[in-house]
Amino acid sequence: MENNEKEIYLYEEDVLPNFLKFSTIPIKEQIKSEYEQKILKIKKEFYISGNKKKELAEWYLELIENQTDKFLIEEDSFNFSVIPVMYLDTPPSSMSEIDRDLIIVRKHMDNLSFTKKENNNQQPQPQSLQQQQPQQPKQHNTLIYNKLVSQLIIQVHRLIDIFIKESLCILYNELSDLSDQYSIDIFLNNPLVPLNHIEQQQQQQQESHQSNEQIKIYNTMKLNNEFDFNKFQNNCKQIIERIQRKQQQNKVKEINFSPLIELLKDTNHLNKMQQYDKDFFSMDHSILSADDPVVGVTGFVLNRLHRLENELKTIQQHWNSTSINSFNQNYQTSSLRR
Repeated sequence: MENNEKEIYLYEEDVLPNFLKFSTIPIKEQIKSEYEQKILKIKKEFYISGNKKKELAEWYLELIENQTDKFLIEEDSFNFSVIPVMYLDTPPSSMSEIDRDLIIVRKHMDNLSFTKKENNNQQPQPQSLQQQQPQQPKQHNTLIYNKLVSQLIIQVHRLIDIFIKESLCILYNELSDLSDQYSIDIFLNNPLVPLNHIEQQQQQQQESHQSNEQIKIYNTMKLNNEFDFNKFQNNCKQIIERIQRKQQQNKVKEINFSPLIELLKDTNHLNKMQQYDKDFFSMDHSILSADDPVVGVTGFVLNRLHRLENELKTIQQHWNSTSINSFNQNYQTSSLRR
């Protein structure tokens, strides 16, 4: 370096954290499957714009609410017809049915209730090896979990799996291309690998009722068994940060990373959703941040039950017998005056 050069070179910022670039094949020269080509040529813009995540969220929110309501009707003859749309202005047609609906909702809320984890300072009781095996949460043995929650988890997680795989494909190709272009020596492993012949046959049999072309192509790829989402996410962040540092030094052209950063956040959000469903009844909910926006399928079912409970409690409190009699008298008086 020249003596008059003002910029200080920080070796620590450019040390190679994973692999040397010349040990990898540039991303543009890698052979891509039909599935990967479709994602990058057709679907990429839909993901990067945020529209795919929005579409997926709207779908599963509507599905969960509709299926929860359907479950209540089919299993307990829950009576939605007695709940007025404007229930603060219009009394229910039957207060006894309101009371009955509330009992139904609270029964299922109790079946899905979770408790805080026990104090870790308590001395564990001696147990046999068989007793020490992880036990299935008691909530999994309830009617609402088996007939509603578990089925919703299967449906929603199937499409979340597709979203995560396709998002990771986009992130891998987009950021690897940039790191090649700007010599950012962080190597991303391809998160997707082809299914073997037996796996393809098994999935085709499982989803033989699906005629959607997307599902057929989806069946040709899967996440690598050794894939580490947290490591991949951290490497993505490192690539972005190092290119941004070069931008600040005016060494490279300006690149808008916002869409890729948002896609990474969307993927992380859905990955957490799946983990929350797996651990919902064993995790310590008291340590979750109030700012954490992640809610799993189980949580959304409980949220629907809580909303119904609040509506029914409000109707009970607002429309006691005195209030209903007063409403009826006022209605009759106004009718006579006409």
